[in-house]
Amino acid sequence: MDLVISSGYIVIDDGTSAKPSLLVVNNPANNAIKVSSGGILTDVSTQEFNEVQWDIGANTGTYVLPFYYSTADYLPLTVTLSGAPVVGAGGGHIRFSTWETNADNLPRPSDVTNMYPSSLPGSPSNTDNSYNVVDRFWIIDPYTYGSYTTQPDPTITFSYIYNGANSEVGNANNNIDGSLEAQRFNSTESTWSGYNGQTGTTAALGIHTKTVTTGTVDVLTTGGYFWRSWTLSSSTDPLPVNLTSFTADCNNFYALLNWTTATEVNNHFFTIEKTLDGVNYETVAIVDGVGTSTTPHNYSTIDESPYTGTSYYRISQTDLDGTEKHLNTVVYTPCQDAESINAFALNNNEIDVQINAAANEVYTITLMNAVGQVIYSQDHGALIGLNDYKIYQSLAYGIYILQIRDAERVVNKKMVLGRP
Repeated sequence: MDLVISSGYIVIDDGTSAKPSLLVVNNPANNAIKVSSGGILTDVSTQEFNEVQWDIGANTGTYVLPFYYSTADYLPLTVTLSGAPVVGAGGGHIRFSTWETNADNLPRPSDVTNMYPSSLPGSPSNTDNSYNVVDRFWIIDPYTYGSYTTQPDPTITFSYIYNGANSEVGNANNNIDGSLEAQRFNSTESTWSGYNGQTGTTAALGIHTKTVTTGTVDVLTTGGYFWRSWTLSSSTDPLPVNLTSFTADCNNFYALLNWTTATEVNNHFFTIEKTLDGVNYETVAIVDGVGTSTTPHNYSTIDESPYTGTSYYRISQTDLDGTEKHLNTVVYTPCQDAESINAFALNNNEIDVQINAAANEVYTITLMNAVGQVIYSQDHGALIGLNDYKIYQSLAYGIYILQIRDAERVVNKKMVLGRP
């Protein structure tokens, strides 16, 4: 039975890992999907498990998955199978899907744990490479890994959007169009590997879209080309800073950000940003780099007002010539279930008191000068969770003691306040 699309689009949506949404083509012929206009949309609300299952079996030849992006851009995935495949118990079913991501390559396939360019010569093994990667993933997945006893030799052509408002290679992606190769994620070793075939783009398929062909993919003894998650990455790694770590941890309800570089080349400064949605970013800090160095350097900064929910911190690096590169993005989880009290001076005459209360409680906040005279004292009711109080006082320059007291403890903090 053939699938014929003469106009319009087939939309596959709402798939999950437990219950994928499948369009099953139960015909091994390579022309079983015929398209004169329109195509198949898997790039909708739940992308990864919106799949086309093609029951190819032991057949060879060229199979074209007529994917579209938002009914506007034709993004066919072409898989040419050769060799002498032998079908195992799985029956030779292969599932295909694709979706566009944001600039941090989110959302990622469920088996992808990192975006480290581990197979690139000279690349640090734990530097996020999202900004040298097309903003798109592909799934090429047999129904079970026992689907083939002897795997076919594939050549794969990937299509992506290279122009216009939805460009997947522009802006933050370091203008990687023209230097792309296919890469697959080895979920056993949690590494990206398998750079294969020619570099660059081939024929334009429309106003916005181009293709990259892998050449013949190496068939490995374990997994082969059936490591399911694929993307396109730059064949070079132009990051001038070798970032060996970047972490964001909750410390007394602040976000403590630490990072380490192994080497730096013409590094002017780092920029730390935070985001809730991966789209809108807020600058947290700008930290000077060391210029050029071949020795490790440790850096840290504090975000005194992190988002209260799960969020992301991004680190970028700017060269002396003004060129900016995004290096890594990490997840930040706020502190949970721990009572703490902290206070800091926002400016010369403003104090911010933060209390994370384990129970509904009344706290007495008192400000005293260096000789113990009370300048300010007031009770503040706190609810369970994080409470924030601002205290404004016109003060002479000097050392002050801020005291925070509840029924069980007293916290004293020395502060320098007032304009000198």
